[in-house]
Amino acid sequence: MVQQSEPAYVADAVADRIRVLVERRGLQPGARLPAERELSNLLGVSRPTVREALSRLSEEGTMVTRRGSGTYLAPLNLRHVFEVRLQLEPFAASLAAQTRTPQDLGRLSELIADLEKTLDDVDRFVASDLAFHAAVAQATGNTVLIDVLERLTGLGRITRDITAADRRVRAETLRQLRRISGAIRKRDAVTASTAMRSHLEHVLAVSGSGLGDRPELTVINGIQPPHSPRSGRGTTRHPSTDTRSAPGTHDRTNETIRGR
Repeated sequence: MVQQSEPAYVADAVADRIRVLVERRGLQPGARLPAERELSNLLGVSRPTVREALSRLSEEGTMVTRRGSGTYLAPLNLRHVFEVRLQLEPFAASLAAQTRTPQDLGRLSELIADLEKTLDDVDRFVASDLAFHAAVAQATGNTVLIDVLERLTGLGRITRDITAADRRVRAETLRQLRRISGAIRKRDAVTASTAMRSHLEHVLAVSGSGLGDRPELTVINGIQPPHSPRSGRGTTRHPSTDTRSAPGTHDRTNETIRGR
């Protein structure tokens, strides 16, 4: 068996570091990454390694490289994300009901309690909501499903930011997650699956008005665009911006990731 070369390992690690870099900054659709030289200095690796890492990210659809222009975050259609979530998450809830451990049940109960306590705290409620979905995935014991759902639930972060602005929606979400947790506790696979599907359909219906006719938004591993509604609060902008628009993108301001 031929072993993977060291540069390939390094490129994989650098690709992960670029993802982390992106996650730490709020980016608008079509956001442009720094040039290879800047990324090389920022990450402390060679330009060929940066180039290989960006190539990997482009191959997986996370980035788009435009000749003579640079590398940009690729847009993602959130409705497409929901189409996949509606297939996988009900299955995960059903499987979790059959395989859950006492530790899994303890974690789900803990998160339901957190959701109850944070009903009036949008940010903490969203964090607990994300953690609940991750805990359901963990309860399946299926590592492939866990990895896939980790990415999917993260990509769905923007819909949570839209829906979480309304306290009534948060209260309904809590009720739905209680039902899912209860079904998993009772080992009721059918109800767990049905409850998860109903929850996702509800979220999609509610968030649809927030997305309007713009379902394609830049989201990478859970990042939301800076203009997502959050309880009426203003948008936090990072000081480093690049006002040049990427070719083929909407006429919006693009932010460039830069070192602090």
